[in-house]
Amino acid sequence: MDARGRSLLYVAARAADPAAVKRALILVNAETASARTASGKTALFAAARGGCREIVEILAKRADADPNARANDGRTALWTACYHGHVEAARVLVQHGADPSIPDASGRTPLLAACAAGSGTCARFLLSGACDMPRRVDAEVKEASAGCSPLFAACVDGDVSTVTSLLCAGAKVDAENKHGRTPLMAAAMCAHADVVLALMCRGADPNRADEGGETALHLAA
Repeated sequence: MDARGRSLLYVAARAADPAAVKRALILVNAETASARTASGKTALFAAARGGCREIVEILAKRADADPNARANDGRTALWTACYHGHVEAARVLVQHGADPSIPDASGRTPLLAACAAGSGTCARFLLSGACDMPRRVDAEVKEASAGCSPLFAACVDGDVSTVTSLLCAGAKVDAENKHGRTPLMAAAMCAHADVVLALMCRGADPNRADEGGETALHLAA
C-alpha cells in the first residue's frame, strides 16, 4: 500500500493494464478485490475509471467484489464509469449486478453524472432495455445539491440524441431547476438549435419565465 492506501492491484487497474492486474492477483495473495483506499475506493473503482472492459470483467466476477460498493463520496464504480464515458465498463458492471439508481453523496445518479459530463453513450445505455432503469426519470428533476435534471444537463451539453432518449423515458419537458429555468432555456442559452427544436416538438413552453422573469427567447439573445 502507498501513502494513499492504494494497493498494487488498484494501481494496475487504474493504469488499465490487464497483465499487471493478473500478476497482482497472483502475487499478492492476501489482497482482495474489496480492499479500499483512504478515499474508500476499491480496485473495481480504478478499473471503472481506467475504462478497460477486460479488467472490469476480471474484478467484477470475483466473489469478493461488490459492484455496488460506495466510496467516501458516495460514488459507485458504475457512477465512475458513466461519468468518464466508459460505456463498455458500465455494461459489464450492470451485467454483474451494479445498480444504476444509486446516487453519490450529493444525490447525483449515474444517469445525471453521464449527462452532466457529456457521456451520451453511457446515458443512452442506462436508458436502454439493457438496464433495469425506471421508465420515469421525473424523480431526478431536482437532485439534491445538483439542482438540475439529466434532461437539463443534456440540453446544456447539446446532445440531441440523449435529450430525445430522456424525453421518451418520461422526463418532463418543462421541469425547472432550482432557478426556475427549464431545459428549453438551457438549450437556448447555449445556442443548441437542434435541441430547442426537439424540445419544442415535445411541447416545451417558450413563454415560460424563470425566477428573474426571463424566457428562453430573452436568454438566447
